[in-house]
Amino acid sequence: MFFHGKRSGSNYVWTWYIAQCTLERFYICSYAETRELLLDQSEYNVVAGQKFNVAISISRQSSQPLDIFYTFIGVTTSLETSTTNYSSTQTLTMPASDTTITVNVEGFTIPSCPLSVSSEVKQVKSTLTSLSITASSTQQKSVTCTITGYSRPTARWFRNSAQVTTSSSSKVYQSSTNVNRFTGRSTLYIQPGTQAGEGGQYVCKPTNWNRGGNIDRTLTVNVAANIATSPSAQIVTIGVQQIFTCTSYGFPIPTITWKRNVDSVASSTNENIY
Repeated sequence: MFFHGKRSGSNYVWTWYIAQCTLERFYICSYAETRELLLDQSEYNVVAGQKFNVAISISRQSSQPLDIFYTFIGVTTSLETSTTNYSSTQTLTMPASDTTITVNVEGFTIPSCPLSVSSEVKQVKSTLTSLSITASSTQQKSVTCTITGYSRPTARWFRNSAQVTTSSSSKVYQSSTNVNRFTGRSTLYIQPGTQAGEGGQYVCKPTNWNRGGNIDRTLTVNVAANIATSPSAQIVTIGVQQIFTCTSYGFPIPTITWKRNVDSVASSTNENIY
């Protein structure tokens, strides 16, 4: 639409004219309706196999129909067509690897300026350098837990639901750090001379993750069997029962076997020695 001026005597008379244009010529990019395509998050962090919601919206109502598509794990799907005002929530399932959600909008009002927006979908993962470890009487042992895939992860070690201490004066302690925005790491240290009471199951978990999915990792700390009390020599009197006691510790709880020369001592009370 434009003005046209026509002279009449000493004056100009202005008249409205409507341009007869095709959509492609009239709705050019610089004159397209202002609007923005939005995803509710720029990054989604989900456990593999878990369902999660993605909210999609267009910030202003359009005067022309729109076609909206999204691409997720390589498949392009039409969300809705012939709509002038769009807002929707889609439920997706996290694949086994990181991926990207891409949403595109096509409409009569924006043939030369299609809208597009993408968000990363990262898998939450947790790994241990070892699933079991045996304490040593002479050297320090350690296992590192790494958690990746969401913003500012904090890896922590727990035993019997209580967080492991960070004091290096303890026989078992942890040291935690944030490597970067998407990686948290905690190392569990087992000092020399760790006792059986400190063996067992240690669980590494992210303390700032509450969105479901099992990403905790369990470490078994073994303590080698040791003889705590050795039997002392005794003089046996005929007809008088003598008892010899041996006590051991370790994790798992060790089994004590008595032997005479190379043969195991019987467990039957009918024997002279059992």
